[in-house]
Amino acid sequence: MSVPDLINGAFESLAGLMVLNHCRVLYAHKETRGVSVASTGFFVSWGFWNLYYYPSLRQPMSFYGGLVVVCANALYLGMMVVYRTRAPRVFPQGRVSIALPDCLKRDHGQ
Repeated sequence: MSVPDLINGAFESLAGLMVLNHCRVLYAHKETRGVSVASTGFFVSWGFWNLYYYPSLRQPMSFYGGLVVVCANALYLGMMVVYRTRAPRVFPQGRVSIALPDCLKRDHGQ
């Protein structure tokens, strides 16, 4: 283990936490506008490559940080696929049901 390995492992772990924040927001909003499934898929595949590559460099902290990133990205990709394949609920009058985040909901005294 070296100082560059510790630093890279910390960056990888923080990156994983940032991706988990994306997962949290996606779970709250239930829609994936403006985000590419292909790009996220690329980063998942790169993460799996890193799980092979870091041990060959004898960088255990980078490996563990990479494990956090690849798991978070795989979860994010899976959530994106699920939310993109779900059809929106349409009512007979043509209105679409959209789940609003809590910050946009108004309390009308009820």
